Amino acid sequence: MESAVVNLLSALRPEEKAGMVRGTGWQLLRLRPGYYMGSILAVPRLGIPSINMQDAGQGFRTTLPIQVGQVTAWPSMLAVSATWDADLTGAVARGIGEEFRAKGANVRQLESHRRPAACHIACHMRQPAI
Repeated sequence: MESAVVNLLSALRPEEKAGMVRGTGWQLLRLRPGYYMGSILAVPRLGIPSINMQDAGQGFRTTLPIQVGQVTAWPSMLAVSATWDADLTGAVARGIGEEFRAKGANVRQLESHRRPAACHIACHMRQPAI
């Protein structure tokens, strides 16, 4: 596995590596139509698919006026976890995943903070012990 990763990295051109770190789709703090909150272009010649990350604490974030009214407002994940109902939690997670997939996103971007003191409600979505 490690040698496959080394081979893949050595096959990437410098501009492709930079694009994976920088991403694309933003212009002067505005997301261009057709891109996601975190878009990384595919490298078809190496079989690397695009990454289309979208975020939102309670569903797919609307970034364009045309999307308003076309997304689900899911309950707070903190409230869902407080039910202690694994079946309900699984159903909500599947529903969110299906909606993101239907809208072209292939990665659900989670909130991340560098300090525990800065953690807010969206952080609890990735903490299964709650």
